[in-house]
Amino acid sequence: MKRKIFAILVVLVVAGLVLFLFRPKTRGTAPDIRETKDAAAKIEKGATSGHLDPNGLQTPYDMKRRSAGTPSVLTSWMAEYDKKVQKAIERDMGLNKPVVFHGRVLDQDDEGIPGVEVQLKTSRMYKDPGGGRYGQDRFDFSVETGGDGKFSVEGFNAIDIDVYNLVKKDYIQSPHVRQKHSTQRGAWGSRENPVVFRMWRSQGAEPILPASGFARLASDGTPETVDLLAGGSRSVTDPVIFSVLRDDAAATKEQGEYGAKFKYDWRFEVEVPGGGIILVDAEQAYFAPEKGYERKAVYEVRKDSKDWSAEKELKAYIVTGNPNRYSRASLTIATFDGERDGKLEPTIRLNYEFHTNPSGSRNLEYDPEKDVRLMEFYKNQESK
Repeated sequence: MKRKIFAILVVLVVAGLVLFLFRPKTRGTAPDIRETKDAAAKIEKGATSGHLDPNGLQTPYDMKRRSAGTPSVLTSWMAEYDKKVQKAIERDMGLNKPVVFHGRVLDQDDEGIPGVEVQLKTSRMYKDPGGGRYGQDRFDFSVETGGDGKFSVEGFNAIDIDVYNLVKKDYIQSPHVRQKHSTQRGAWGSRENPVVFRMWRSQGAEPILPASGFARLASDGTPETVDLLAGGSRSVTDPVIFSVLRDDAAATKEQGEYGAKFKYDWRFEVEVPGGGIILVDAEQAYFAPEKGYERKAVYEVRKDSKDWSAEKELKAYIVTGNPNRYSRASLTIATFDGERDGKLEPTIRLNYEFHTNPSGSRNLEYDPEKDVRLMEFYKNQESK
């Protein structure tokens, strides 16, 4: 028995000695393979998107510093990522193109406005000269219009240029002033044909009665009545009647840039029983005309039109009351509200804003600090 135990111990000692003498030799400790892959994925994502985490790993050089002494398989793998990242950097740096932008600011009479501060933003890809970090920068700057209202921006490379604000005392900028242009599309405007921006020469805001809201319209032409002074469809005293007729039966589904969409003929009507309305094709409408109003206005869209759209923003002047009381209206009609079982939803959305001058003045410039409350308006009417 003792001999058997002794023999087993000898075998164990010999086996341990063999394992120790022939163990594999390593240089340092291999990193956690999951951590290395996560970091590499982070680099590739950042380099592709152009939005890098300033607190994280930025380039393959950082990765190599961390992975020094890793097995040859990982080193080779990281070298491939290095090539991918450098390729992504070169591609993103290629997004910077020469900026060539010519614009002009006009007033309501199509006259150039001098001395307007045009506030802009631009973005560009950058790369440190040492080959380290890279990313995207964004800059704010401004230029001033000349005597004819013209301005230009050029002489540097960028991804895009964005006009976001026009500033000049006693002028109101258009709500559509903000525009963005990608330099990938080349020049934006020219000296002979500049991009036009609008401002309204102010006469000074007067007390205005505002009202706004939205309505759901049926697509079969059923009318919906809204109150001009209060908004909403309850207790209507100054009615404005809206209706939409959409030709669902002849609607076709066509492939567009962003997928398939329905196209159809549609017709939008606005009626003012106690007065009249004029639809205007203008970005800004702050001074009502004295004449030219009709009881009903119609906007019609044919599905074969080149500029067909399911949505439309309209502006209008409205006159009601005796004596005349003038209002302006901003109307946004959306004739497509989704589909169900391959058919168009029957509802249509209308957003509206009304601004009424209760004094009878045709000046419809608005300052929120000069709001007229509805109850105050009715009291003044009763006292007359």
